[in-house]
Amino acid sequence: MSNENDSGSGKACAIVLSVILVVILFFPMMATVTDGGSFYIFSPLRIYEIKKCHEVHASIADIDGVTYGYSPSSISYRVGYEVRIFGFVVFDNTYFDPPLETRLKYQEDIEDIVMYYNRHRVDNVELKDISVSERFDDRKGINLSFSEVDNLETSDRILKVMKKYLENNPESFLYDGFQVWIGSRHDERIEGARGSVTIKTYEANYVIELPDVSVTELRLSGNMIPDSVPSGYAFEDVRRVKVIFNDSIDESQEQVLRSIYPNAEIEQ
Repeated sequence: MSNENDSGSGKACAIVLSVILVVILFFPMMATVTDGGSFYIFSPLRIYEIKKCHEVHASIADIDGVTYGYSPSSISYRVGYEVRIFGFVVFDNTYFDPPLETRLKYQEDIEDIVMYYNRHRVDNVELKDISVSERFDDRKGINLSFSEVDNLETSDRILKVMKKYLENNPESFLYDGFQVWIGSRHDERIEGARGSVTIKTYEANYVIELPDVSVTELRLSGNMIPDSVPSGYAFEDVRRVKVIFNDSIDESQEQVLRSIYPNAEIEQ
């Protein structure tokens, strides 16, 4: 009799444990994500995952490794359902509403700019991304960003290349009231004692006004100022130089700037 009771107790215990295990493995949980309004239903161990998608997407283009974005571009949402089991998609009926733009405004012109820079590339500096904005008629602009530039002479050589492009292409859409911004940046990671990390930022941003292709402003970090005036190199003329990041420069650095840009107003 006791054996039957023990057997019954064992079965009941196994059933209870099985139920607990199923609950642990498959009990549905919910979470929302900040991607435009999507939410998930998933098991604690992510055995399954059901996503009701409402992801916001902006149309961008990849042009020979350069990311191009235009604003205002239509915003699309990826909507529908996506089901994953053990991380693998087993069902997906999502779509974009409205459909993503396949070609952005001015893309052909931007392709010309990318091609021109790659033909006249300065050292191995890459053009990383280009953004065009014309949300307001009086604030139309194009921003070209270059990476891994840690000295003023290199950033100036990039400036010269892009100025030459503008001078050679007076029919460009940029002459229709656009301002041109050229930015170069490099962040140097310096590890100190006890795992501390300091970031040393090199940055130079130029503003070019059209149609005269003049450089009206240079905004640069103090780290971008060379210790002395580079010999045998002529920098582009700049109307105004502003030191950014609240960097303080000493008298010798200011003198270097005034020697490089004799016609510029220096502002700290």
